[in-house]
Amino acid sequence: MNENAIPNVLEYLVANLLDFFRDPRTETRFLHAASIAENLVLRRANKINITVKKRFLFLAHQLNNNISPTSIRGFARACLEYVEKCHFTDNAAETSSAPSMRSLYKKAQAEVKGSLASGHSEAAAVHRAANELVKSQRVVDANTRLRSQAKNHPLKDTLLVLNVEKRPMAKEDIKNHLLKLKREVDRENPGSGVLYHLLKRAEAFSTTRLHHLLGDELFFLCRPLGYLDHQATTLIVEVPSSAHLHALTYRRLEILTALRKDTAFASVKNLKLKVRLSSI
Repeated sequence: MNENAIPNVLEYLVANLLDFFRDPRTETRFLHAASIAENLVLRRANKINITVKKRFLFLAHQLNNNISPTSIRGFARACLEYVEKCHFTDNAAETSSAPSMRSLYKKAQAEVKGSLASGHSEAAAVHRAANELVKSQRVVDANTRLRSQAKNHPLKDTLLVLNVEKRPMAKEDIKNHLLKLKREVDRENPGSGVLYHLLKRAEAFSTTRLHHLLGDELFFLCRPLGYLDHQATTLIVEVPSSAHLHALTYRRLEILTALRKDTAFASVKNLKLKVRLSSI
């Protein structure tokens, strides 16, 4: 599985690992790294392989007493390199390419033979095969348009989570509803556009989005949670311990500068650091 096969697959895995191991109390649960890698890589590839799972566990053992942004990124890279060595391919890569002329020709032949065997005339058999190929092409075209829309949509992070590539697209599919959400509030319908803006704000706090902005080190130390005020000027940032709180007190400007690269955080002026209270 090439790192480019699934968009940002390495960063996706690293972000989730950093998010899990941020709390010092998870250091003793280093074997969970194997489960996280399995969930985000193997199942996304739609294949479960015992040999690969054992390799993930071996690599996870190396994280024992060595949990850091550098070791976590090394673990993620080693997992992906091993998966690629085993020639796994992901769903997106398999379905993104259009059917080859050879596969279309074989499918047409099979349709014609089946129709002739059922007693249809040669002309009718050819006509039926052509109709089936047209239907298949319509499904491929619909999925291609959907991917194109999702790739350029403001809610693309949310849309990429929804995978409908392996089946024909239903009219009521949630992906379609998200693509059609109104982005502006209509005077005649004050409720329009509200859901879009709520999802867009929530998406700004997604694991991968925050990791992309903050980088390995800062994201490993803290996690922005939400806003303290309606004007979105004060951001609540959670840290796992008092020691982290003290260390980040002098890095507020660095965090603000990193977050403001995203327009979603353009209005943020202050940070409210808080120690995580929930136990694991």
